[in-house]
Amino acid sequence: MSISKIINDCKKGNLNARKDIYNHFSKKAMGICLRYCSSRQEAEDYLKVSFFNIFKNINFYESDIAPELWLKKIVINTVVKEIKKKNGNKLLLLETNYKRNEFTFESSSLYNNNIQIEFLKRLPDGKRVIFNLHAIEGYSHPEIATLLEIQESTSILQLAKAKEMLQEMHLNYHNTVIIRA
Repeated sequence: MSISKIINDCKKGNLNARKDIYNHFSKKAMGICLRYCSSRQEAEDYLKVSFFNIFKNINFYESDIAPELWLKKIVINTVVKEIKKKNGNKLLLLETNYKRNEFTFESSSLYNNNIQIEFLKRLPDGKRVIFNLHAIEGYSHPEIATLLEIQESTSILQLAKAKEMLQEMHLNYHNTVIIRA
């Protein structure tokens, strides 16, 4: 059965369809939550809130949008909103000791490399959110600025700082592995 059919059944009040949506999308949604959260417990909490929001807004789904994209957007928006709420709407701490670097972080390897996921978890919430939105989800800096209610330049700076921190973690990890070997 297609996810579009399941969503339509859910709109009609079919409770089994809710279970089917959860079974179909919960692993992907949990993966999204884990990338944005510093702990599994926090990710599980945000997953519950995300599915509450999915079912609350199911009647607003329009079939001209790919169902997986619609579900993903609700999860991302929910997680960002919850992280902002947790931080008292002060998601970002500006830092003045920024230095530019050329570090790149392959988004495709994030899904296959637990160490890189652990690196993401170590980032401060604001940097982790901006990194995920830009590097993984493909949001532009203007879109991030609107979503987070920040200046576009803040998004650019925090992304650069997140990359710098990830590079440092990566280098420290590899130096530790080489020394231990």
